This record gives sequence, C-alpha cells and structure tokens, in this order.
Amino acid sequence: MSSFSTVVHTPGVDRRRPALLLAVAIGLTGCIADPAAQPPGAAGDIARPVVVAHPIRDQSLAVIRATGRTEAADELALSFKVGGVIEQVTANAGDRVRAGQVLARLDRTEAAAGAERAAQALAKAERDLARAEELASRRLIARRERDDAETAREVAAATLRAARFDLAYATITAPADGRIKQRLARAGEIVAAGQPVLTLAAEGRGWVVKAALADREALRLEVGDPAEATADARPGERFAARVARIGGAADPATGTVEVEFAVEDPGGRLLSGLVTRIEARPAGTASALAIPVAALVRADGAVGEVRLVERDRAVAREVVLGPIAGERVLVRDGLAPGDQVIVAGAAWVDPGAAVRIVPR
Repeated sequence: MSSFSTVVHTPGVDRRRPALLLAVAIGLTGCIADPAAQPPGAAGDIARPVVVAHPIRDQSLAVIRATGRTEAADELALSFKVGGVIEQVTANAGDRVRAGQVLARLDRTEAAAGAERAAQALAKAERDLARAEELASRRLIARRERDDAETAREVAAATLRAARFDLAYATITAPADGRIKQRLARAGEIVAAGQPVLTLAAEGRGWVVKAALADREALRLEVGDPAEATADARPGERFAARVARIGGAADPATGTVEVEFAVEDPGGRLLSGLVTRIEARPAGTASALAIPVAALVRADGAVGEVRLVERDRAVAREVVLGPIAGERVLVRDGLAPGDQVIVAGAAWVDPGAAVRIVPR
C-alpha cells in the first residue's frame, strides 16, 4: 500500500514564504542581540578615518619671555644727612668710583658752627658739675642739685656727638665700588636733609632686570627658576640669570606682576639701563610634550581632553595643559611620547568608536 500526501494549492499564495520570513527574522534577532559579536568595521560600526600624531618635546613653548632694563642689584641714593648749600660735587654720571672716595661736600660753615656751640655747651656743663660736686661735698647744696648738674653734662656731651656726626655727614663718600648712575644736584644748590644728590650702582652683586609679566605667566615661575638674558647693546652675548623675586600682588591698573631676574655678569660687560630680553624656563616643563591645538576636543582652563587611538578604537584622555604658542599647546601631564593622538577627525568620534588611521 503506497503512502501519499495531498497538497492543496491555492492560486496566488506561496505556502513556503512564512517559514522563510521566520528564519530570516530569527537570524537578524541573533545579530542584534549580540553586538559584541560584530567585528570592527562591520555594518553598523563603520570605522571613521582619522589623522594621528605623536606628542613631541618642544621646549620653546615652555619659555616665558620678558623685556626690561638692567639695574644694579645694589642701587643706592646718596644724600647729605643735614641740609645746606652744596660746595662741591666731584662725580658725574657714568664715573666709576671706589669705596671711600669723596663724591660731594656741603659748605661746612653752619655745621661746624653747630658743633662748636655744642662743644662750648659741654665745657660749661662740665664746669657746673665740678662746682656742684664741691658744694655738695660741703653740704651747701642738696644731692639732687648735684645730680641735675651731672645730667646736664651728659646731655651736653650727647649734643656734641650729634653735632659732630652731622658735620661728618656733610660729606658724601662712596659706600662701595660702583658706577655713578645719576647726578641730581650741582654745586651752589641748596638741598634738604636726605634729598638725593647722586645715585650709585654698586658693583659686587651683579645686575637685576625687572619686568612686568601677565599674571598667568608670573604664577608659572618660582624663585630660582633658570633664565637667560641678552642685551641689545651686546649682540651675540648671553648671560646666565635666574628668578630672584616675584611680586606679591598684581598691578590693579594693568593686571601684571613684577618679576625680578638676577643676571650674572662676571666679565663686567653690562651697564645700568640697558634694554635686556629675558627667557625663563619654569620648573616642571622639562618633561612636557606639545600637541597641535586642533587635537583638543575640550579645554577648560588648565584641563583639556583629547582622543587617542588604541586597538583601532577612540579613547578619551584628560590632560593637563600648559601655554599655547601658535598652533601648538604644551601638555604637562596625561600623555606619553608614543601615544597616537587624533589631530583630525576627533570631533566626529565618540569614545569607543571604531577608527581607521589615514595619512595626512
């Protein structure tokens, strides 16, 4: 007995189509349910083309540049202790002088008369004390009167010392070797006590250059940071320098901070007032790396974000930023020389996205 099956055929209907559609749907569901099973570059995970570059060491970005004028580290304003008429000024601007050299004198008539009056007053006080001691020994005056006479003698002696001191300072002598920077008065002029007559740039401690820096640059420096100085008047010569002092506050008008650089001049090649350019290198920038500014996808003050390529995927990396110079930015921390930093196309890839490196 033979077996057979009956197939009912309805015109226009294919009975095999539902089974086929179900099989396709199951296959697609399996693909969607396991995205990790898709290889990079498969449909739905297209590898975007990007251009990368390696961070490089660029010390020129770490340099802080400033301009100022040389001044003696010890710059002294010389004046008379007492006022009077100037008799003589023996030094002129630019003169080299030696310690102890006489530079200017007052007419000593008035000061000498004052010293003489004080000497005569002391002589009288000593006579009065001698008489008081004699009378006190004979009990003709009270002990108090004898003590008053002694006090008067001491006061007269102190007055004489002060008068002689003033007389000595009616002459200006150089307190150290150096060069006269300015002469501010001439013979015949009347000056007040303490009024500057000469300015001396003392030798021995080198030179300083004071420069006004933007507050952001000044705060990158620390006392002792190395620097280098060049003077326009000495082309081709370089002088070692360092940060000697950083101002404690910014100028309210300009927002700048005064920074003082100590400049070494062992050969005596510099003069006061020379236009001098400074290049300072802040501490901690020796290991800094530079990348194109275009690599930054985010920047907020000193913190930025870049994209790296690792295993054909984009990876977000936070970095610590330094100064920007032209088309490059210094990165203080967060990158290594071998990193592949996306410099073109980073804005169009999210972390974890597949990427494909292409040449520039």
